[in-house]
Amino acid sequence: MAGMFESLGLDITNAPLDIALNLLNIALLYLIVRFLVYKPVKKFLEQRTSRIAAANADASGKASEAEKVKAEYQAYINDAEAEKNKLLSDELKKAKEESDKIITGAKKEAEKLLAASRESAEKERSESLSSMKDEVISLAVSISEKMLEREMTDADNRHIADEFFKAEAVGKK
Repeated sequence: MAGMFESLGLDITNAPLDIALNLLNIALLYLIVRFLVYKPVKKFLEQRTSRIAAANADASGKASEAEKVKAEYQAYINDAEAEKNKLLSDELKKAKEESDKIITGAKKEAEKLLAASRESAEKERSESLSSMKDEVISLAVSISEKMLEREMTDADNRHIADEFFKAEAVGKK
């Protein structure tokens, strides 16, 4: 086999020494990488992990604080809404009371006007009846006077009454 490596131009007589040196180089390279690269990278990653954990904790704290603030504002909104509803209800009650007062006053005024109208109508009716009575009396006296002026028959009485009522009817027109 040695002949085969020699035909390729390789010298394998120093192979065990080359292998040992290569293993030594790999071990040294491993140690150098471990101390110079691995530990700083590990330390950097641990710091980064702790920063992320702190940021998450801070974010959680801020989120819970935001929830508290949100709850407070919601309570303020609910209180304001309740106050608004109470004020609105109070104003509606006041408006209803005022409306009832106005309606009651208007009804009283209407009743007063109606009573005054009735009283006025009754007074006019009384005056009309009184006037009619006076006219009837006057007519009766007038008819009696005409009847007494001469002795009359029933036909004369009827004729006088008809003439009188015709004259009165024409006079009223």
